[in-house]
Amino acid sequence: MNHYLLVPIGFAAGILAGYLGIGGGGIFVPVLFFCFSGLCSAELVPKLSVGTSTGAVLLTGLSGAFRHWQLGHIDLSFFLRISAGALVGAFFGGLVVCHLPADILRIVIGIVLFIAAFRMVTYAKRDDSSFNERKPWWLVPIGVVVGLIAATVGIGGGILAVPILAGILGLNTKRAAGTSAAMTVVLSVGAIVGHILWGQGVPGRPPGSFGFVVIADSLILGIPAAAGAAIGAGLHRKFEPNIFRVVFALLLVAVGIKIIFF
Repeated sequence: MNHYLLVPIGFAAGILAGYLGIGGGGIFVPVLFFCFSGLCSAELVPKLSVGTSTGAVLLTGLSGAFRHWQLGHIDLSFFLRISAGALVGAFFGGLVVCHLPADILRIVIGIVLFIAAFRMVTYAKRDDSSFNERKPWWLVPIGVVVGLIAATVGIGGGILAVPILAGILGLNTKRAAGTSAAMTVVLSVGAIVGHILWGQGVPGRPPGSFGFVVIADSLILGIPAAAGAAIGAGLHRKFEPNIFRVVFALLLVAVGIKIIFF
């Protein structure tokens, strides 16, 4: 795949991410997976895809988090707790990627894509009626787990954090999505540092890579994705997203099967 195709792909992925309320990693990783195939060893393809995706997720997350902050959708107390844990977990996610065999990492990525597909079709809006005002301490260790898993597979963590914030703690959909988007920024910073640090010295990496992060591709994919995310968030009020969620879920399942079995 021509790397410059990442510009229109990133823009389209950003629109979809902003429209559906996801972080974008579920789109970025498969795209980068096929982008790096043939350019380096099969062992490095999933590792570079995951690491480079975190850079794009950071840029998309900044765009989404800023918009949610403007709209007042971020619960600061919940954000601080879950983000503190996510930062630590994401940093060590790079260590997991460094030592995890490529075949196992492929399976893990595929499974997370299946989970993301399930989340797409089971999405439900919530109101504030069941909101739990408590600020549980266990959000910190939960954040560690979310950060570790997210950094291991190159996603922003929203598909894991939103069910906890909305389904268990009772935040409405907007506040859960906004708090999760802000967490994604912190998580991505930890993940990028981890992927760069733990990937240093690994042979066979392409030119311009820092650890497992190919900076140029992160920017080529992430900058247009950030612009697209701002547009996609605005489209949410104009078009019903349910049909697109089902289509996107089917796409994620197909890509997950491709990554695992082919």
